[in-house]
Amino acid sequence: MTFNADGTWSITNEDNENESGTYSASNGKLVIKADSETNTASYEFKNSQLIITAEDNDDGWREIEVGYYNKGAYVSTPKQK
Repeated sequence: MTFNADGTWSITNEDNENESGTYSASNGKLVIKADSETNTASYEFKNSQLIITAEDNDDGWREIEVGYYNKGAYVSTPKQK
């Protein structure tokens, strides 16, 4: 996933399809928009990494996904239930 300085983001997903949208960040909250969907996550900078933590409570399950972003690299942990 690439976050651009102009407030846009882009990614090629696991199906090799391009996705993009906009984002804003303030006070430790990251708001990511794509089409009509909006997701909110927490973020922090630690040891030259951007750490994004998203939580989803759909269907009574609590899912947490943590992404670690380095300049030019992306690694994500699997969702936990």
